[in-house]
Amino acid sequence: MRRTQWIILLVIFWSVLVIKNIPAQWGVWFANPPAQMSGVSGTLWAGKAATVVLPYPNGAFSLGEFSWSLRPLSVLTLNPCAEFIAELSDQSISGVACSTVGGDLELSDVEITVPAAAAEVWMPVSIRGEFFAKIDTLKISNNAIVALSGQGSWSDARYHNSQVWMDIGSMAFDLQADGAGGMRATVEDIEGPMGLDIISTFSLNGAYDIRGDIELRPNAPQEIAQLLTIIAKQVSQDRYRFEWVGS
Repeated sequence: MRRTQWIILLVIFWSVLVIKNIPAQWGVWFANPPAQMSGVSGTLWAGKAATVVLPYPNGAFSLGEFSWSLRPLSVLTLNPCAEFIAELSDQSISGVACSTVGGDLELSDVEITVPAAAAEVWMPVSIRGEFFAKIDTLKISNNAIVALSGQGSWSDARYHNSQVWMDIGSMAFDLQADGAGGMRATVEDIEGPMGLDIISTFSLNGAYDIRGDIELRPNAPQEIAQLLTIIAKQVSQDRYRFEWVGS
């Protein structure tokens, strides 16, 4: 029994040494991530990429500098997990990523801070503020979201009406899987000139469906009403129906 224990310890020690010295480039090649990585350095154990870009239909999203640290015991269970962080200017994404034997990707304890301007590719107007999201769990299998739990906010939200920046307050959203391989976000207002009741769905192939009701509060700036007249359908004096579908 003692001999078997020593053999197991030696195998573990040998495995750790081997993994520790595998170049990071080899790990990236083997993992074949859905991202464009350049300037890769370090080892599979603890590596870094100078630039990481995530492509999506009709565009790409830059994560900036990306670094990771592999959890050694997770490798022995054939369920490798790594702590990661990506930073670019005032943008930051961190958390834990795990890969299953079947090729599924599981993320946990993810925190995302991104300037709202990053979403302008989907917006009809220029926007500002900060998006923050805390994702407790996210599982992606066969290019589809099968599990998701998280929440977030858009603070100091503003849009430009071609003349000045207009304050539209702050809003919160709850994130879940939509049951069809995509993400469902329920959006509500925290404070500001509008009451929001909006449900959005997004798929990994770039399709989106955003719809719901927007109610102007008393003393809301007239410029906001003018914007809503353009992007939404007015259903009563201070109430608008918003519907935005695309890919």
